[in-house]
Amino acid sequence: MKRIIKVLVIILVMFMINKVNAANYELRELIPINTETTIVTDHFSYQSFYYKTKGIKDITNPNNYLIFGNIKNISDEDLPVSISVALFDKNKKNIGTINYCTSMGEETSDTVHIIKAKGETPFIIEVSNEYLGKGKRLSEVKYISVLGENINCRHNTGKDEYIGQTIEEIGVGKNTQIGPEAESLIQILTFCGILLAVLFIYKFLFTSAYQNMDGEDVRQEYVYINKRLKNKREKDLRENPPTEPPKKDNKSDKIRKEEATEGSKEHKEKTDLHNMYKK
Repeated sequence: MKRIIKVLVIILVMFMINKVNAANYELRELIPINTETTIVTDHFSYQSFYYKTKGIKDITNPNNYLIFGNIKNISDEDLPVSISVALFDKNKKNIGTINYCTSMGEETSDTVHIIKAKGETPFIIEVSNEYLGKGKRLSEVKYISVLGENINCRHNTGKDEYIGQTIEEIGVGKNTQIGPEAESLIQILTFCGILLAVLFIYKFLFTSAYQNMDGEDVRQEYVYINKRLKNKREKDLRENPPTEPPKKDNKSDKIRKEEATEGSKEHKEKTDLHNMYKK
């Protein structure tokens, strides 16, 4: 039993020693120098990757290094080694940027390093002052951050692009990559838009929901309504013809009475005259 415990302790200690400088970091996240990590992008897996400062044995070489225990091409095409790494000082302010690609640079064959599809290779990038902003020194580098895989293959350009910015400011101002949450939202909105378009086309073509969207249908509907009202009016006239209103008499009672008296008097005179001739 004691032997088993000792073996487990030894394994645990060895595991802790191997992982003491290893950590998991993502794109656009600050990584302390001399800290090993693995970062996976769309085309590459940068394994056992870290920024190495020069030690006592490197006193004759003033440069530092980006060490890759292994770079694996996880795409289906042959690609040059490429990466974009931002450099930061102790205040976490950018002091330079490495845009590296092995298919660019001097027109010599040893600068071209292609990784076959699904292939892999260890790699080292020597970091010199050419990647730093004006007046900056390699000794000031305390953090690095992988900005991307530099798939467009920029080489030794843009070193001053982010000078003085924090990684958060670089992410907001310069990040052209869409995060997973934004991609999910775009996919949901796209699906909803397509679904609404399909429903609209179906209703428009196979139902009467939008039959009055053009003016011709509306005009035909008004013609039908007016014709129906006209037929109703003609039917009402046939069933209930209008009666002739009585003639309006504007004479007053006094005038009518006088006319009646004069008429009676005239009639009497004519009668008397008629009787006299008869005699």
